[in-house]
Amino acid sequence: MAWTSAGGNLFVYGVGDDWQRMPELESRLELPPGSADARSDPSARGWREPDLRSFGRPLRGIGSSGRGGESPYIPVYPGMAYSAPSVDVPEEVHAPAAREGPPDRAPFVFRDFDLGLIVALATEDPFPGSEAQWGWLLNTIGSKRWVWYQRHGMSPMRPNPDFWKFLIPGVGQAPVTAFQVLITLFVLGIGPLNYFLLRRSKRLHLLVVTVPLSAGAITLALFAYAVLADGLGTRVRVRSVTQIDQRRGHAACWSRLSFYAGLAPAGGLTFPADVAVLPLEYVPGDRRSGGRELAWEGDQRLRSGWLNSRTPTQFLTLRSRKSGCGLTLVAPDGGSEGLGFTNRLGTTIQQLLVRAEDGGYYWATNVGAGGKTVARPIDPAKGVAQLQRAYREHEPAYPPYMDRNSLPDISSYSGPGYWGGDLPEPTARSARLEEKLKVLRTPVGNAALTLAPRSYVAIVERSPEVVLGTPSAREEAGFHVVQGTW
Repeated sequence: MAWTSAGGNLFVYGVGDDWQRMPELESRLELPPGSADARSDPSARGWREPDLRSFGRPLRGIGSSGRGGESPYIPVYPGMAYSAPSVDVPEEVHAPAAREGPPDRAPFVFRDFDLGLIVALATEDPFPGSEAQWGWLLNTIGSKRWVWYQRHGMSPMRPNPDFWKFLIPGVGQAPVTAFQVLITLFVLGIGPLNYFLLRRSKRLHLLVVTVPLSAGAITLALFAYAVLADGLGTRVRVRSVTQIDQRRGHAACWSRLSFYAGLAPAGGLTFPADVAVLPLEYVPGDRRSGGRELAWEGDQRLRSGWLNSRTPTQFLTLRSRKSGCGLTLVAPDGGSEGLGFTNRLGTTIQQLLVRAEDGGYYWATNVGAGGKTVARPIDPAKGVAQLQRAYREHEPAYPPYMDRNSLPDISSYSGPGYWGGDLPEPTARSARLEEKLKVLRTPVGNAALTLAPRSYVAIVERSPEVVLGTPSAREEAGFHVVQGTW
């Protein structure tokens, strides 16, 4: 279940025509019991039903070159796609699917499971099923769920243009002002000043020595400044979202890590076994090293080829594990208005919006790890607007000093494993990480409604579930969001 919790999709069939095995499924998933009998109303237990009106629509989200707007591109394994040849198919072949009408009742229901999705199918054997029914199911959950590269917001086979939108601020930026000052001093010193001093001392013949020595010294100074400006340590920018279900004592986390190491750590990077580490490259396979070395020694030791010196490097990490982090909410003393809580997230809460069981919204700021305070009532639109302001300030974007026209041309990329076609371009906005942040980027009037009772969303200083891989990494310009239920 850890894989599903961390963003995967789990299809469970044989739940029963009347959903009679739903309690068993919920028990295995450690889901809280609902408020109604699952046989009569699974939606009352937190499950959602598909829209009957969408039955029979073309498959969406994976291209647009097929007949009737349907795409012939069928994913065959993560990051890869198969382009079917163009074939004229007789209309009568499609006739059975076209004549199939929607069922009287939905044959499947679904629900979120941390960052993943559970789909429960009533039938004992859904295979092979029909084109219309499977298309209905896939359209219901959306291609951002079932197409691998869309779910992860990156492709291991195709270029990832969003790579350049998540660099560490200032890294790689030429120190133009410092260079101009040094060059100006160099010109004045090696020209008029040098000539004047040597002429005065009647040693003009030393120009053949002082000029090259001065040029070498200035060149060395420029090089040293460039190295020291970016530093010799390891810097990392992190963008993360963590989902905590306090009822199950479980946490799932997605994070995007952007590294820049002046001098790569000698031991490489180390991650726990419960963290999946996916390299995110602008052009996959375009590496100067001969490959990557990974050693499983209890933890994951990413020894070589993963983080090179003075090279922007990015990873997507996924984690799912048992966790005791969360908030302890209590009624405030003395009957004062508000909602008391203790911060058990292990990090400073910068902004917090809570929706209590009665539907009321509460707000708190700047609460240290282990701290206790009282969240005060707030208008939900106002609370969400403040969270959205913080989101906009940290939204990934191209650096202002970057000339996008100077980036390598990827319009005709045909690297290893790339099969072309009209697949949508990989974009970080389709990833589960950004999908979970929708509450912070949608209109205020709608965003407030996405918080269910007994839930909260917090912007924190550090995520309790993000692992940086090396103790020497210094985090900067990070953005961490925690969403939880209790």
